[in-house]
Amino acid sequence: MKLLLFFLLLSTGLFSQKKYSFDYLIEYDFQENENSKVKKRYILSNSKDNTYDLLVWQSSAKNINIFFCVDLEGIRIRKTIPARDLFSNEKLFIDCSDYIVGRISSIYNDKKYRFTVRRDSVLLTDTLQHYQMDIISKKLKKQYKFGTSHYLVEKETQFHLPLMRFSEKFDARITSKNIPNGIAKEMYTINDFRHTKEYHYKLVNYVKIEKEIIISNPCEQQNNK
Repeated sequence: MKLLLFFLLLSTGLFSQKKYSFDYLIEYDFQENENSKVKKRYILSNSKDNTYDLLVWQSSAKNINIFFCVDLEGIRIRKTIPARDLFSNEKLFIDCSDYIVGRISSIYNDKKYRFTVRRDSVLLTDTLQHYQMDIISKKLKKQYKFGTSHYLVEKETQFHLPLMRFSEKFDARITSKNIPNGIAKEMYTINDFRHTKEYHYKLVNYVKIEKEIIISNPCEQQNNK
């Protein structure tokens, strides 16, 4: 009886875990605005599932900040960890104290957000495609100072689903059908009021990896109370 109980507890612990796998590490030079210092940003992504990603940047000589986002489940993880925990290990384990779950009140709304493939863009080349995301309402744009986000995508990386670095309220299963696949060579926002380029990502390199983040369901239930 005790042995049976042991295996039941063991199996419950295993099946309560959620695993998120990553198969690409993408390196960018990042500039918050035109006067900011250029810093490194890394995105860990799943080329076949863009409903989540992991953003990484350095906080000190030995530590890194991570921001893990699962859009459709509302999971947000912000944490500082030793760099070796992520880059030297195949798996990163997250416990209840490390993350907050908040249900998304409004995912992608085609009456509010607009994705446009720019076929007339002067930035188009034989190797690049250009699309943008903005707020349809001019009133909301003015009220909240929203800008227009631009994505320049390399055609040779069409094996990778689109990355949405500027929007946490979208349903990738819907929007990804309307825009080109590919890893962005550049991503940035044009501030429509200051007419400046902000949150500018420039691609440096990308490599294949095998990484996992593992978290547990009981934490989700606790945070949703």
